[in-house]
Amino acid sequence: MRFVVNDKNPKDTYMSFDLLKKSEKEQFNIEYAKLSTEEMPVNIQSFINNFEVNFITPFWRNGKSIYAGGRRMVLNQLPKELKGPKILDYACGRGYLGIYLAIKGALVNGFDISEEAIKIAKALSERYNIAHLIKFEILSHCKFFSYPIHKRIFTKVFMKNSLAFGFQNTI
Repeated sequence: MRFVVNDKNPKDTYMSFDLLKKSEKEQFNIEYAKLSTEEMPVNIQSFINNFEVNFITPFWRNGKSIYAGGRRMVLNQLPKELKGPKILDYACGRGYLGIYLAIKGALVNGFDISEEAIKIAKALSERYNIAHLIKFEILSHCKFFSYPIHKRIFTKVFMKNSLAFGFQNTI
């Protein structure tokens, strides 16, 4: 598969899908490498408070995210105690959503293309003693679908942009 990078002179400016994914991966690694787990909350309660203010509290309630209303709507559809559902955090980044759901009792698999993001996610899950509930992997979106089917069965699937805009995908 090939993509046109510059539509003014498409003859000379094609980029392979692999090169495009490599470029995306490098950009994410640069961004995530700037972040430190030292700046993250030191305990579970601090993490929950931080997550709720920064990710699911609307602006009009002193929140930090323009997408908080949609996120809160989706998360409110889940039971208060999540004992046992297997959740996929698709394109998990630093793993905040997966960690939040694991703290609530869910079994979570998170994957992202960025090694740096997964390092942070794993460090945080270990810090909060929930690594037994959550598995983070470095994996591209394309390679996920080559996994054996028994590894791709989830109760709920959260995708970064879907959650941001208040949509939930269920498999």
